[in-house]
Amino acid sequence: MVLKIAVTRFCFFILAIILVHAATLPLVARAQSNPPFRNPSLDTDCYFPQIGVAGEIDTIYGSYANEYLGAYIHNLGPKQGGMPGNMLIGNNSVFEVAPTGPNFNLHNLHPIAQTLELTGDFYFGHFHDQNHLDIYDQETWRIYWADDNGNYDSANYTQLKSNIQGDEGLTDDAGLVFTPYISHLSSDTVDDIVLGFYTYYNTLSKDSLFLVQFHGGQNLILNKIVYEDTSAYYGQANRFNADHSTIKGRFRGTGRDDLIIVDEDRNVFFFKNDTPFTLEKLVFAMLYDTLWTRTSNIAWRDSNQIWPDPFKTLTMPALPKKQGDSSIDWLVSIPTTNDSDNGIFIFRGGPDFGSHRITIDSAAYVISQPSSLNETVWPQELINAGDMTGTGNNVLYVTASNNFGDYWYDNYYVTGQALDKKIDIYNSGSYSIHIGDTLTANEDSLEDFLNDRSWLNAMGPSGAGALVLTYGSKNIPVHLNPKFSDVKSIPSENDADISVSPNPMSKSWSVATIVWPESEDGAYEIFDMLGRIVQQGPIRLFGGAEQQRIYFSNLAQGTYLFTIKSARHSASAKIVKLSTASNGSSSQPSIIQQMKQARDDGTILSTQASGLPR
Repeated sequence: MVLKIAVTRFCFFILAIILVHAATLPLVARAQSNPPFRNPSLDTDCYFPQIGVAGEIDTIYGSYANEYLGAYIHNLGPKQGGMPGNMLIGNNSVFEVAPTGPNFNLHNLHPIAQTLELTGDFYFGHFHDQNHLDIYDQETWRIYWADDNGNYDSANYTQLKSNIQGDEGLTDDAGLVFTPYISHLSSDTVDDIVLGFYTYYNTLSKDSLFLVQFHGGQNLILNKIVYEDTSAYYGQANRFNADHSTIKGRFRGTGRDDLIIVDEDRNVFFFKNDTPFTLEKLVFAMLYDTLWTRTSNIAWRDSNQIWPDPFKTLTMPALPKKQGDSSIDWLVSIPTTNDSDNGIFIFRGGPDFGSHRITIDSAAYVISQPSSLNETVWPQELINAGDMTGTGNNVLYVTASNNFGDYWYDNYYVTGQALDKKIDIYNSGSYSIHIGDTLTANEDSLEDFLNDRSWLNAMGPSGAGALVLTYGSKNIPVHLNPKFSDVKSIPSENDADISVSPNPMSKSWSVATIVWPESEDGAYEIFDMLGRIVQQGPIRLFGGAEQQRIYFSNLAQGTYLFTIKSARHSASAKIVKLSTASNGSSSQPSIIQQMKQARDDGTILSTQASGLPR
């Protein structure tokens, strides 16, 4: 069922929800919301953030009247100059735009109401320039234009239409046929949009599938009605079985979004977005450039009719890459078959991605279902939670539940050089989880994660929605996996080692790769070249090879010695601080927002997977 949304006026939803402030709670001891425990599926230093603890998890609960609080969450990307942008937040039929940044306050979002009419599925694109992020509404074929402040109005739109018609018209919902392909196609500066539909005829055998392309640029915004620039015939189509889903991403690292296409029979095809782009090349790839064929595995073919599930596939930088390789990887959940156990299969991006077919055995890494926990429906959904550790290793957020769906689990895996099968952040509770996105929410320069909850009983009003903000933290373990890390060897039992990157550094922080013989608490000291201590503090050492974000506040230009000491071990590294003129803000919002923007260049094109109530 497609939910139509018409918003003309509303009161900000925060006024209608129950705000939970520590100051309003009785001063009595209460149990932890997320009690730590030991389990073979968890990292030995697994982080258990607590609801209501400053810097760990903050929440806003909804009520019966607004049970869909957090029904849509999307970071709209950085503003001009790289400063933190806005968050688009939905609450049932209401949309808000709220600013993010170091002063972000979940209980005081400073929102701007959006007079916006949208359906259940919509997509984002820079359709007329790089400075505005516009919205394409799938059912109505309308582009809603962002103004200079990043706001939207249902009266400010362009209507897309096609000259191709059957004697009974064409499909109303293009996404049922071909998920819109929005990317740099005919231009390197603005996005085009490719739509798919089939024509309606009195005689079903005449129904045909077409692709149409609308070029981005000023022509779109200057006209109220725009027809396609080019079109291509795909073939005959059965109107009840002609759906194609797509996943875009910079799989080859060329700077352009390639496309994975899944047809109605769940075969997978790959389109290389090389210049010059033509619809004919795309059609050829959709028909003949096979990436995966489901008929090669009978058990998998017969038991998984809907694979890949749009809620269980994702593009993100999950595997470490060599210098100069900016490709991203494809993550997909494959259920238990005769060939494999239930798992999240990670296929490595790179210059040769798509040049040969992939199989279960060709996955670069597999995260298996945590068999020792109670999570029987795993994974439910996959989301990129961003760089919550500040080390450049993105965090994969995986939701799970029990068989009845009345108890849910948060599993976070640090990827990149720290990728392994162990859960690094864990939470559980009586709620269901749908969507989320990253943002800058404080000054620590770690990326934070905002997602929704639908409380089922104890945590909030039963059935109510909620916004849950989980802060990035240095307490998240980043144990380096020797299979993926560049640590050449682990030192002998009594040795320790440190390296710092970037070095020289122009910011107020860097990433330390630490090899420590054991887990223990220590202290760090920074000495100038005269041997004076200019900075010091405690540091938690996880043991083995790890990474941590290290802050060097208020250091002048020069050379320093960074030392870590514990009861039995010590190690040092020389660091060079460049001039203050080269130094950015301590919160580094532009760095995080750039990571967010780069990450969004490769996402599954479905707001059903992360959008409105279903």
